[in-house]
Amino acid sequence: MCCIAGAAISFDLEIGLPRSRVRLDPYDFDGAMLALVAEAAASGARDIVVRMHKVGARIWIFAHDDGRRARPPALVVVRHLARRAHGQVLVRSSSSTGTSVALILPAVLSVCAGDTPAPSWSIMPKPKEKSHEEDRQPVAA
Repeated sequence: MCCIAGAAISFDLEIGLPRSRVRLDPYDFDGAMLALVAEAAASGARDIVVRMHKVGARIWIFAHDDGRRARPPALVVVRHLARRAHGQVLVRSSSSTGTSVALILPAVLSVCAGDTPAPSWSIMPKPKEKSHEEDRQPVAA
């Protein structure tokens, strides 16, 4: 984020690991956060604040910058992330106070009452495709 924003922007990040989890693609999340930082830098922001809180059965991720106005490309990426994670996005923007984005994601209930470790990310091998030649059997005439 610092490389995209440059040295002129200060970050105030408070992102913890809540006991609840959300179901989302981590690459989509990273892309959405980087898009918000890039748009904040392009709009002349000097400060960016990011917070995460658990409210009821939802995880709220707030991002605020003091730039002039929100630009649609970053919001498209954030809305795409929210839609895929079955969440929603709230945006408030003005030229005097900056842009605030709230990404609200549903928390996933754990399967067991105890703490279970987070599932590890892995790429599942694709099932082997059958060819028509494998199904053929020799026939004696």
